[in-house]
Amino acid sequence: MRNRRLTAWIFVLVVIVTAAILFSLSLPQRVVLANQPKNEMPVGELYGEIKVGQSFVAAHNNLSAVEVLLATYNRKNTGEFIFHLKNGSKSKEDIYSFVGDLSKVKDNEFFRFSFPKIEKAKGRKYYFYIESPQSRPGNAITIWSSLKDLYKEGEKIVNGQPAPGDLVFKTEYELGWRLSANTFLARIIKFVKFFINIFGNKVFYILLFIMAFIWAFITLVKKFAIFSKKGGFLLIYCIVLIIVSTWILALFSKKIDVFDQPKNVTTVGEIYGETKIGQTFVAQYNNLMAIEVLLATYNRKNTGDFIFHLKKGADSQEDSFTYKGDISKVKDNKYFRFRFPKIKEAKGKKFYFYLEAPQSRPRNAITIWANSEDLYKEGEKIVNGTPAKGDLVFKTIYDLGLKGNLATFLGEITQNKPSPLNKKAFYVGLILLFVLSCSLFMTVVVKYFIEEK
Repeated sequence: MRNRRLTAWIFVLVVIVTAAILFSLSLPQRVVLANQPKNEMPVGELYGEIKVGQSFVAAHNNLSAVEVLLATYNRKNTGEFIFHLKNGSKSKEDIYSFVGDLSKVKDNEFFRFSFPKIEKAKGRKYYFYIESPQSRPGNAITIWSSLKDLYKEGEKIVNGQPAPGDLVFKTEYELGWRLSANTFLARIIKFVKFFINIFGNKVFYILLFIMAFIWAFITLVKKFAIFSKKGGFLLIYCIVLIIVSTWILALFSKKIDVFDQPKNVTTVGEIYGETKIGQTFVAQYNNLMAIEVLLATYNRKNTGDFIFHLKKGADSQEDSFTYKGDISKVKDNKYFRFRFPKIKEAKGKKFYFYLEAPQSRPRNAITIWANSEDLYKEGEKIVNGTPAKGDLVFKTIYDLGLKGNLATFLGEITQNKPSPLNKKAFYVGLILLFVLSCSLFMTVVVKYFIEEK
């Protein structure tokens, strides 16, 4: 009995060790060091003759990549940028240079610059910088940096001169099998977190529900051999027709989102103290029930409270709705929804909202994305009670219900169309035809999968 238990434990140990080795082999044998991870502010737009870089000392041999935390100001920039890597800031020749497409840069994400590995790199000083000669203000990227000199083995360099702070960057080294236990453990944890995060995603559960429903439906039809019975095909068709009809009705029951001013070019600056930033607008429909504003956190975790006010016009003394929110819940470059009781008779009326954060302070505050030009003609941006150039980026949400949404859809789709395309009955007929034909197609597919071959 003891020999059997010992053999079992040896077998389990061999399986674990083999799995660990295979897992390690499946991963790239590299070590990434976050040399300076603290991002507090961007260095400003990179364009024209501006060159921003960082010197650093390689921690290992086989230096193979540098990653830099770039930002796009939450816009789609166009053109090219150039990355240079040198043996120190005084070197005239590049070890490596890379010309990249600005449109490929993702906001607030590390951009990886890979190059042929430098074998004897440990302890040597290197220097990289980024430039974008053809870029212009409003169409340029930037680099995140710290405010203080946190990275003691190098310095930030702007246009050839040392500057306060350090860029946010990582260095990567190809060390083959020389992976530390900490690195290996970190990779296992990352691997496990990936699967854990799947279970926290709503899309996963929606897909799981759809798959389970289809499986259960086909199993039920097959078990009772419904298609082989008289009227079975018609019964399944009616069931599918009800499902498709419910789906169509659900689509038409969704709330209407209107992107009143979607273009974001710049931010309004940090909102703190007595600063009040707002926007006037005209409601396009009745039943106004929410406003979404594109906020930003400067890619940091701010704390404190902010206050949202909604008024009937900029001159109104009383709030129609007030909301006090937690700044730490605001996500960078994401719309924040302010929901309030439906305003039924809203269409054509003018409203005004603004945000403030009296207790916030510089470098611990949020901001709002805006456009630098007056694109939204039905309202204006208001800063501290005074009209200002540009418009905030915002959406308005309306709850018209099924009947209201359908009437709005038919009214808009028939505008300025020749007959019969200007008739609502024509589109109602098209919708019914789609529902009937789609249901028939799905019924035939179900029959195909469960029919005995």
